[in-house]
Amino acid sequence: MSETHETKHVLGGTVMSRGTGVALVALALVPPAAWLASLAGSYAIDDFACTAARSAGATAPSSGVLTAVLILNAALLVLTILAGFVAFRIGRRRRDQHPAIGFLGISTLASAVVFGGGIVFIALTGIALGGCS
Repeated sequence: MSETHETKHVLGGTVMSRGTGVALVALALVPPAAWLASLAGSYAIDDFACTAARSAGATAPSSGVLTAVLILNAALLVLTILAGFVAFRIGRRRRDQHPAIGFLGISTLASAVVFGGGIVFIALTGIALGGCS
């Protein structure tokens, strides 16, 4: 007769599992972190590869740089969208535990849309300007 004990905490007078709150907060941080990684990664790849080629006197690898930037941005966009939808599903399924859970799920989905748009614009900048611009 063993009994499992799940850690619970009180939020606004309502008891909810700690795992749900932690998961939603972690998922809410994914879209801005992915946007930041997209911004920093795109510029770092472009700057490092193009500057290294120019300083060596070689031609800049424009198509390779553009491909790397697009792959990076596509992966981060997929990660952002998945985080938004997973948070939304958790929020919809567990919103009866506390209204904040539903709100956090919806706001994470909205954040994923906004930051996903930012990632798309960063990728479009690379396409419009070309690699090593």
